[in-house]
Order: sequence, then structure tokens, then C-alpha cells
Amino acid sequence: MEFDVDAHVYRGNGIEYPSVTTILKGGMEWVDGKGKPIPEFVIKRAGWIGSQVHAWIEDHQLAQLEFRPNPPIPDHDKIKMGIQGYLAWLEDLRKQHSSIVWVEQEVMVASMEHHYAGTVDALLKLDDRLVLIDFKTSNELKPEYDMQVSAYHHALVEMGQHEPTEARLVRLDKKRGTWEQRVRSTADLSTDWSSFKEKVHEYEA
Repeated sequence: MEFDVDAHVYRGNGIEYPSVTTILKGGMEWVDGKGKPIPEFVIKRAGWIGSQVHAWIEDHQLAQLEFRPNPPIPDHDKIKMGIQGYLAWLEDLRKQHSSIVWVEQEVMVASMEHHYAGTVDALLKLDDRLVLIDFKTSNELKPEYDMQVSAYHHALVEMGQHEPTEARLVRLDKKRGTWEQRVRSTADLSTDWSSFKEKVHEYEA
């Protein structure tokens, strides 16, 4: 499975899959808190900052697994704050759990039955529970994010790879260096999955 950044689609075995985020966006325009359209350059800049934070987190997780020093933190205020939020979140996890194990990072998943694909940020084992983690650097935890992680969860189960007992949406604040999270139980994920399937039908119509 490969991801085409420009086309924003996944390709595997000669089949093209739309991304989960493309299905959820559904051609809608990005707007700010006042309902005004957000300029394209602002969206791209925010996306670049988010990708840099995600890349550092992935490198940090690999450093933990390979017992090597942590990667240097970039000298960019918003990227630095995003990373600071992640490290604060991780420290809180260590206080709450006796065992924390990074199982996989950047896991590409696809549902052949429902025809979509996406990338899971991380799978984390907290004590005896497998948890799906999705990091966000947006200004808020939007409702559609719940459907996004439910789609990832369903694809993982369909592929027979993993079956997380919950999903956590973790927002890293790029201005304050803080974090917030929303936990989705298996019951929540089931409800969110029903909503996502409706989005798939709308996208394919």
C-alpha cells in the first residue's frame, strides 16, 4: 500500500482507495470559527506544521524502541509547542500506567469491503489494553474525528491485524504546549462507525 500525497489517495494491488479524511471532508470548504473560508496558504501551513510534529513523534517513538537518544527538537515555535504537548501527554501516561509499549507507528490500513484507506498514527499497549492513537494539531477536537478513528479501527479488524479495545484522539496545542484527549470506547466506536458508513455512501453517490 502506498499513499499519493498530491492526489491524496492510497494505492495497493492496482486498486485506488480514497482516504478516510477525503471521505469525511466530502468537498466541504474549510472555514474558521466565524464561518469564513480559510485561505489555502493557511491550510497548507497548518498542515506542514502538523506533519513536522507527527514526524518528530514517530522518530521519538522509534528512538525509544531502539534505545537511542531522543531526536533534537526543531527551532520553530509552533512545532516546538506541539512536541512539548506530546511530551506532557506521555508523562501523564507514565503516571497512570505501569506498562507502556509502542506496538506500531504509521500503520497503513484499508477496507476492501467499504473501499477506503488511511494511516493510523500509532498503536500503543497500555498495561494489558491495545489502544489506537490519533494525534491532532488542530485548534479543536472536531466531531468528525470520532468517525475517522472508527474507520481506522474497523479496517484494522477487517485486515485481521489488531483489535484495539479503545481509541484516543490526542490534540497537541501548537500555541500553549498543552494537550487534551477524547477516549472512544468500543461502544462509541461502533456508533461512530455507523455514522462513517453513511459518509461512505454519500461519497460514492
